[in-house]
Amino acid sequence: MLDTEVQDGQLRRFVVRIDEAGNNVTRGSGVLVAPGWVLSCAHVVEGLDRVSVVPDRGAAAEGDAPLAVTGWVRARSEARPEVSETAFWPFPDLAVIELEDWSDHLFAPLVMAEPQRKGESHAWGFGRREAGVAAVGSPASFVYVGQEGDGFLSLKAGDAPPGLSGAPLVCPAQRGVVGVMSVSRNPSDARGGWASPATALTGDQGAPGELADLGTRMVAHNQREAWRHRDRWNRVLPVTGADRTVNMPWEGLAGARLPAPSVMLRAEFCLVHYLFREADLNAASHRSRSATSTRRAGRARRGSRSSSASKCAAGDGWPECCPGRTMASARYRSRGW
Repeated sequence: MLDTEVQDGQLRRFVVRIDEAGNNVTRGSGVLVAPGWVLSCAHVVEGLDRVSVVPDRGAAAEGDAPLAVTGWVRARSEARPEVSETAFWPFPDLAVIELEDWSDHLFAPLVMAEPQRKGESHAWGFGRREAGVAAVGSPASFVYVGQEGDGFLSLKAGDAPPGLSGAPLVCPAQRGVVGVMSVSRNPSDARGGWASPATALTGDQGAPGELADLGTRMVAHNQREAWRHRDRWNRVLPVTGADRTVNMPWEGLAGARLPAPSVMLRAEFCLVHYLFREADLNAASHRSRSATSTRRAGRARRGSRSSSASKCAAGDGWPECCPGRTMASARYRSRGW
């Protein structure tokens, strides 16, 4: 497996800080997952319908991002009872936030799968570093243990301080966001915690109807459009030595006459569909079939005319009986065919 490490300086561009509207009280973190949409935890926006979303300055697709954006909580999972003996909110502890008048930003690819146990999963968010001091943004790495009976992803061996909730959990092996941080085992000790899986957004694991409906549409949009930012995301997960993993036979080719295109083919690569030009390809295929049928019909008609065929076979009167063939041959010769 190729070595891949998360680059925090690039990951932070996809992460936002969530504050209470009208003041600088930080509630937690979130991740940009679709144009104008943020994924976070339900407990991060507890009791709030409107929040202040603070993006990284490099989050804009072009230019600089705004200093802050108003966000509206459009759907969330159920709240924890006021009197409860558990630190967990009802699964999946997720919330989706719509950004007001800002959609031209990067967003991270969601992966509908568990993290892999090989290697560490990584998070970056606005966990509290010092009491009474505003969070500046910090990384955290975890070892994935497995999925609990209620659906949460169990993690160990990493710091999960308050404020990290809602931060994206990135699995390098899956090359995407597999969930968001939710609960800490011990806020003052590096013992790991739990994360809410991205798969819960589709409603298959018991998410409330409104969250499941909006989440399903958001996931579909993410999987359809996240490729637009693949270059930026690949900087988050660079592969060491990627430029040396595939032979490039086209390098060094020179000369007045280019070699055959087959020189650049690699037998171990499978066929893939050609994207984005399906209509043009279908039209070209139809024209090709129509032309083939016309040529066959023409040959059948010529075959029935024995006298003309005899002239053609003898080379006598070619322009008279097959003028189109003469013109076509000239075109082919001019193209070097």
